[in-house]
Amino acid sequence: MIRRLIPLLVLLLAATGCTKKDEKGGPPGKGGPVPVNLAEVVAKDMPVELRTFGNVEPIASVAVKAQVGGELLEVNFEEGQRVTKGQL
Repeated sequence: MIRRLIPLLVLLLAATGCTKKDEKGGPPGKGGPVPVNLAEVVAKDMPVELRTFGNVEPIASVAVKAQVGGELLEVNFEEGQRVTKGQL
């Protein structure tokens, strides 16, 4: 039974792959050649825009800890500010 179906399936696949073409050479239902639009080449600056996902990591980070026990009453620097040795 299966041996009889194989040649029939091959014949059906071959028949469905065949299509007629118009006398103009295009696919059936289409009318002739397709028009092509042209434009002059212009050299100009283009903006560079990069959109991506990623992570930013600092080169170094510092944890500020009190050297004595007790309550922290005042912070004399702002986050991201440069501090030097001996500065309050």
